[in-house]
Amino acid sequence: MPKILMVTTIGLTAKAFLLPYAYHYRRLGCQVDLLASDAQGDQELEAGFDHVHEIEWRRTPLAWQNVTAGYKLSKIVASQGYDIVHVHTPVAGFVTRLALRRQRKAGRPQVIYTAHGFHFFKGGRPLRNLLFRTMERLAGCWTDRLIVMNREDLDAAVKYKILRQGDVCCMPGIGFDPEQYDPDSIPQQRIDAIRAQFGLSKHETLFLVVAELQGRKRHTDLLHAFSRLQSTTAQLLIAGTGPLLEDLKKLATQLGIADRVHFLGFRSDVPALMRAADALVLTSDQEGLPRCVIEALALKTVVIGTSARGTRDLLENGSGILVPVGDIAAIAAAMQAVADRSLDLDSLIAKGRETVQQCRVEVSFGLHDQLYRDVLLHAQESDSSYARQRGWRLVLKGVADRVCAAAGLMILSPLLLGISLLIRVTMGAPVLFRQERPGVKCRPFTLLKFRTMRNRTDQSGKLLPDGERLTRLGRLLRATSLDELPQLWNVLRGDLSLVGPRPLLMEYLERYTAEQMRRQDVLPGITGWAQINGRNQLSWPKKFDLDLWYVDHWSLKLDFYILCKTLWQVVKRDGISQPGHATMPEFGVDENHPP
Repeated sequence: MPKILMVTTIGLTAKAFLLPYAYHYRRLGCQVDLLASDAQGDQELEAGFDHVHEIEWRRTPLAWQNVTAGYKLSKIVASQGYDIVHVHTPVAGFVTRLALRRQRKAGRPQVIYTAHGFHFFKGGRPLRNLLFRTMERLAGCWTDRLIVMNREDLDAAVKYKILRQGDVCCMPGIGFDPEQYDPDSIPQQRIDAIRAQFGLSKHETLFLVVAELQGRKRHTDLLHAFSRLQSTTAQLLIAGTGPLLEDLKKLATQLGIADRVHFLGFRSDVPALMRAADALVLTSDQEGLPRCVIEALALKTVVIGTSARGTRDLLENGSGILVPVGDIAAIAAAMQAVADRSLDLDSLIAKGRETVQQCRVEVSFGLHDQLYRDVLLHAQESDSSYARQRGWRLVLKGVADRVCAAAGLMILSPLLLGISLLIRVTMGAPVLFRQERPGVKCRPFTLLKFRTMRNRTDQSGKLLPDGERLTRLGRLLRATSLDELPQLWNVLRGDLSLVGPRPLLMEYLERYTAEQMRRQDVLPGITGWAQINGRNQLSWPKKFDLDLWYVDHWSLKLDFYILCKTLWQVVKRDGISQPGHATMPEFGVDENHPP
């Protein structure tokens, strides 16, 4: 059975969210281990996981201590032979993927990252967004699957090409236990006792906040809004710990509400507090899919939330009261409406209970089960591909690629400059044609070629057929394969190899069969086995068969043979195009060349 390693920055995260998954997969016969800081010695964690590995992280991803932690992590993963490494939280997520970037090239482990809300988001500071977006895009190169929890993060992952769309999935959180958050499981006596503790009668209003006391939760907005309420008997409970505790206490005093605001610290009885409250309030500007909102909706508690991603996903269909982030007047108005009972609160509660059914832990188990099956199947299909392309031979291939590419660019620089000038004179700018193509493991990169066509369109604005747009110079460049020379820069960057399956179009990926997808398990190349055995005169099925033969039979000797044969093919000008076609027909569309 599979061996799974779950990774978080601190053990508390695993205790709060991942224990149900450990028990679930252990019941299915899997070995489930944990790696986190402050985890060893915790009785709950050691009972829930097969093994608990201790590691020390730092909050700054590139801190020197994290380099040591990454080295230790890679050794543990290599020695234990995990099939899946599933990592949560940003620091652990980045360091883990960085540390395992070489191991996963061999097909194992499969690395899954659950983003509990990207640290870049709409409305965030531009420089901060750029930094974290760049880090996520970098780490995406070392990730097999990405799980996000809200639509904004899903759209961002696709827009910024963190992973290809098929490797990103959106799940409704990590799941809540319906039995633990069953509103009927909390006795009315317990609810009455909590309200009485703060001097509240049945008709007086109690608001609750469950959030760490830090800046992005914007507790100051909430305190200012609470101070504007007309009701002077309403009480506010703030459950949570954090660095802003003393500052918030001082602000409550300055606003004259210190006697009605109660800082509870860490509480283990949050479900009872939620049942006792008239409304949960969350005023943060950054969320993934807030667990406190899910829990409150499940417990039939009204929720007032700011329109941050995640919170917006849960409340926008009428499940709660949404207000703009940072709008103190709107927050105060929503709280006053709850206090006055001027809204149809029963309707909000009913809709909220309906919304969170998709967030039950049983649903999350099913989604994770399918995801794990998919990545394990992919790992099995990749084993034969990676078995040949690894070790010293792969290192030598990479070195040879870069040395040859650098030498080629220097030696051919006069020719490259001359072609560039001819294109600029005959076709204008740009000189280079740039197009996104799928690289190894479907990672997108920008392919470079010399431009050979004009951008001519018909009356409707649609591009004319390739044959009508090809210039005389373009035909010559294609016939001699000189249009491919800029790809030496792609080889130097590591996007391409000199030899490998040709990188096709991104939109073709969704048309591949599982077998055809194996061609993405190796670096694509400027030339390949299919190119010296027919090139564009081949049908698509035959071309894929040849690509897969190369994947399964790769060797340095074969690469050398392909390069020599390619030079001969260029001289002969064989296989440039099919009869009646200026370029290769589209894959999966042309009737004579079905997928």
